Amino acid sequence: MTTNLFRSNLNIGIFTSASSKLHESYFNLARELGTHIAKAGHNIIYGGANIGLMGAIADSAIKHNGQEIGVFPVKL
Repeated sequence: MTTNLFRSNLNIGIFTSASSKLHESYFNLARELGTHIAKAGHNIIYGGANIGLMGAIADSAIKHNGQEIGVFPVKL
């Protein structure tokens, strides 16, 4: 019998670019990552932006019923 060490939900921290000026291939990969994390039942903790790669990952996870927590500092 094989034991899956990652059976429980993980909180996965992802901090990426908030820029929209990146090649579309990066956005495709970001959306794919968000989809895989959500379908695996894990949570995403990210920089809180709804733009750039951070937004693409979070939007994709939400689209696939994933949970996300945006961390946005009050003062930078």
